Amino acid sequence: MNKLHSLQVIGKMDRGGAETLIMNLMRTESMSDVTFDFLVHSKNKADYDDEIIERGGHIWHIPRYVIANEPFYHKAVHEFFRKHHDFDVVHGHIESSAAIYLQEAKSRGIFTIAHSHSTNRPSVSPLEIAERILHNRTRGIADYYLACSRQAGIDHFGTEITGSNSFEVLKNGIDLPAYVFDSSTRKRVRNELGAGDKIVVCHVGRFVKQKNHDFLLQSFKKFHEKNKNSCLWLVGRGPEEALTRERARAAGIKDAVRFLGVCSNIPQILMASDIFVFPSLYEGLGIAAIEAQASGLPCLLSDQVPELTQITSDTYRLPLGCGTDAWAAKMDTMINCPNMRIPNSRSSAAEKVRKAGFDINSSARQLHALYENAAIATARKA
Repeated sequence: MNKLHSLQVIGKMDRGGAETLIMNLMRTESMSDVTFDFLVHSKNKADYDDEIIERGGHIWHIPRYVIANEPFYHKAVHEFFRKHHDFDVVHGHIESSAAIYLQEAKSRGIFTIAHSHSTNRPSVSPLEIAERILHNRTRGIADYYLACSRQAGIDHFGTEITGSNSFEVLKNGIDLPAYVFDSSTRKRVRNELGAGDKIVVCHVGRFVKQKNHDFLLQSFKKFHEKNKNSCLWLVGRGPEEALTRERARAAGIKDAVRFLGVCSNIPQILMASDIFVFPSLYEGLGIAAIEAQASGLPCLLSDQVPELTQITSDTYRLPLGCGTDAWAAKMDTMINCPNMRIPNSRSSAAEKVRKAGFDINSSARQLHALYENAAIATARKA
C-alpha cells in the first residue's frame, strides 16, 4: 500500500500528554509508512515543531476557536480543506471545534477520527457546561472514535458510541526501554541537580488548575516538616507557574521546591526521584503516572486518576477528600517501601507496564491498522 497520509488536528505541539503520545507514535517503526501532518491552533512555535519538520511533517496554522469567532473559524477551516484535502485520515485531538473541522473533512471524502484525551471536569461551571455542549456536537459526525480510557470516551461521546463498533480505547503507550531504571543514570542526574542524599518528591505536569499544585505544595509542606532532608521537583510550565512559585514562598518551602521547567529527559528525572505524587482533580489517563511507574517509582495518585493507571504494587490511589495530612502521612509511609531501600529492584517495573498494555509499539500497531482500514474505506468511496 502507498504511504498513508494523516492530518493531526491539535492546539499546539508542546510537551503535553496528547502531544507526546502523537510524537511517540510518529517515532515507531510501525508508523514509518504514515505521514504525520499537523493543523495547529496557534501561531507560536511549539516544543516538537522542529522534530516534526525533520521527520518530514508539515505544520499549518489556524486561528484558535472561540465561540464568538465561529463564522470566521468556519471560513478558515473551509479554506484550509479546499487547498489541502489529500489526506487518508483527519485525526482530531482538539474537541471544542471538532464538529466543524471533522464535518468539513468528511465533506471532502476524508475518513475522520475524534479522539478524547480527558474525562469531564468534576465541577459544573458555566465554562464546563459550554465545553460539554461543544463536545456533544461531535457525536455522530466522526467516522470513528478513540479515547485514552473508556470513561474518557463515555464522558465526551456517550454510551451509545462507546458501546458501538466505531469506538475503541487507544492506550497512551510509552517508549518503555527509555524508562528502564538505571542506577548510574540516577546517580548522575541527582549529582547534576544537587539532590545529594535528599528524598526527592517529583511531579510532572502543566501548571494548570487540573494538576492541583496547591494541594501538592500543602501536602509536601507537611511531609517536609517531618522529613527535613527532602525536596520537591516540579517539571512543566503553564499559566499558574508564577502563582505556584508564590504559594511555595508563602508556605515557607521555597528553598525546598525546585522548578525544572519543560524537560526532554523525563525518564532520567524519574529515575533520580524517590516518590511521584499526582493529585490531579481529573485525568483522562495521566500518562505521567504511567511513565513514573515504568521507572519503578512509588506513586501516589488521586482517586480522580483512572484506576487502570494503577499498575505496580507500589502505586496507591488516595481521595483528595482525605486532606493534605493524610497525603503527607502516606508519602511518609512510602519512603520506607522496599524499592526505596533496593533501588535496582526498580528495573523490573517497565515490564509490568508493558504487560498492562502501555507499550507504544502496541499502540502504534493498533492505530496503524485503523489508519489502513480507513484508507481502504476511503478508496472504496472514491
